[in-house]
Amino acid sequence: MVFRSTGIPDLLWLLGAGWVLGPGLGLVSADGLAPAAPYFAALALAVVGFESASRVRVADAVGPSRRAVGLAAAGFLASGLAVAAGTMLVASAGWLPGWSWRHAALAGTVLGAASATVSLPALTRAKLDVRSAGWFNLESALAETVAILLGGAVLYGMEGESGSPGIPLFTGLALGLVAGFLWLLFLKTLRAVNHAYSITLGVLLVLSALAARIGGSAAAAAIGAGLVLGNAPGISRALKLSDTLELGEDVRGYHSQLAFLIKALFFVFLGVHLAGPWPALVTGLLLGVLAAGVRWPATGMVLSASAAGEPARRLLAAAGARGPVTAVLAILAAHRGINGLEALPTIAAAALLSAALATAVGVALARTAPRAAAGSWASPAPAPSWSSSPAAVPAPPPPVAPATDPFSSGALPADFLAPTPADAEITPGSGFRW
Repeated sequence: MVFRSTGIPDLLWLLGAGWVLGPGLGLVSADGLAPAAPYFAALALAVVGFESASRVRVADAVGPSRRAVGLAAAGFLASGLAVAAGTMLVASAGWLPGWSWRHAALAGTVLGAASATVSLPALTRAKLDVRSAGWFNLESALAETVAILLGGAVLYGMEGESGSPGIPLFTGLALGLVAGFLWLLFLKTLRAVNHAYSITLGVLLVLSALAARIGGSAAAAAIGAGLVLGNAPGISRALKLSDTLELGEDVRGYHSQLAFLIKALFFVFLGVHLAGPWPALVTGLLLGVLAAGVRWPATGMVLSASAAGEPARRLLAAAGARGPVTAVLAILAAHRGINGLEALPTIAAAALLSAALATAVGVALARTAPRAAAGSWASPAPAPSWSSSPAAVPAPPPPVAPATDPFSSGALPADFLAPTPADAEITPGSGFRW
């Protein structure tokens, strides 16, 4: 309700609530929450990873929404590299003690993915068209999924628990894909069960625990299962099954509620870390603006004005806010006992704050700037009333033929058929989803 009235994203209110509970009133401290943080973060990463992966539609990524792949790659690389270079520059000034290029790579991964969860409500409020919103939703799902996988790889490499950081990821991902295909067999049965989501969540937790038990990544296992279940309709059609399998809307609804709960919890958790130290706070504020700012040229490289339209391209370029994946990865990494990462939650909290503010300002500028340009959203101005030229008299309309019933004969007339869609990329049966 507050967002609809003010346009201020809920992320800022949640971070503010954490600051009030922590540094403001002193009711909660980051040290007091530290013992429970690794367990909540591991659970949250599995749930968020499953949710992000289930939104990745392979058919859309290679078909009508293939530009989202380019947006995800360009945006993630530009933001990640800029943040990594920025942290090394700050570390050279002595603000980040114990910082190395591995720390910088982790910070770039944590802050690399733009979030549709945070930015899409503002874009919808700014009248972003459905096709561009679909691109951004898929872009965000791809970038967040890659961020979770790469973040896990960097953490495993920094801990040195295995010979290759990719082994736990591949192990967990393979286990998740296999479990997802086995899970497909029960989707039809789950439609008639009242507690379908409880069963789904239980299986997800068992899968995550099993992956960790055999030396794999729990988050990668959840991502593998989410990829299969999110593409269940396409898989069932490819296998020529009699029934089209799909994750039920009730299951998706409950899972979105749990993802919202996790988002609220971890944003408030990060708000508690806004107490300092001041070098980490200033670093995070600068990195958030930097991560959101480099998205403008990255989006311009992928999208031309003719591909998306200038208003839509400006809005997509302005959507640089970071979301729950950033919060969860930062908290999980900070409590792995790795030297130099203690300040990462403070950096991430400040970066979330500044990136959200930069997105709000960018969306406002994107809505107003095109109106003053030629060929923009503004309607053409009427002719001035003081014009001395006589107004043209419109010609009378042609006579209208009497209407006929198209179903009176056996065959339909040619002009009764459905017209070709204006957008050649979105065609009937292409699987486009809102």
